[in-house]
Amino acid sequence: ELPPVAPSLLSSLIHYRDLLHRWNAIGIYPATHIGFGNISIRLPAPPSTPKPFGSTNSAPSLSSPASFLISASQTGHLPATSPAHYSLVTAYSIPSNSLTCTGPAIASSESLTHAAVYAHDPAIAAVVHAHLPDIWRASKGVLPTTGEGVTYGTPEMAEEMWRLLGTEEARSGRVMVMAGHEDGVLAFGETLEEAVG
Repeated sequence: ELPPVAPSLLSSLIHYRDLLHRWNAIGIYPATHIGFGNISIRLPAPPSTPKPFGSTNSAPSLSSPASFLISASQTGHLPATSPAHYSLVTAYSIPSNSLTCTGPAIASSESLTHAAVYAHDPAIAAVVHAHLPDIWRASKGVLPTTGEGVTYGTPEMAEEMWRLLGTEEARSGRVMVMAGHEDGVLAFGETLEEAVG
């Protein structure tokens, strides 16, 4: 069971995740049965917790400046989700490719990518990793794009997101393309509505 979180945050996350599934931006490839896409929302920091550092070009923090709820691993096939299909990430280390999560399910393999985005800018409150083949093909190399050899779910992908967020184009456009992860597009915003866009 998830630790106590604001019911409105969780219900909003479930609403937008299920909407993205209806749009086929989160789902499963029928031929391979491999799921794709995930969504997360940052939890507000408790008043006693120091605020996360802002947008700098230093390395991603190892001190886990943000906790966030994320759709769990192996849930892409589900048309509708419940609190049982989410995980709370409470700590992470990008260099060692590790994270700590709690809840009824294991966090998405893309959690480090989400963590890097949250660590880069405390104003970012939601991240969506969708699979959008037409947008991916048209935008690769046009919008801020990760290196071709960078694969999903790796510390390198988290570091690439951090690098791209150092550019005004990524910060203002709020969309990045994962060149080495076919169909993968990452969007973010100060709200779930902005990230889902």
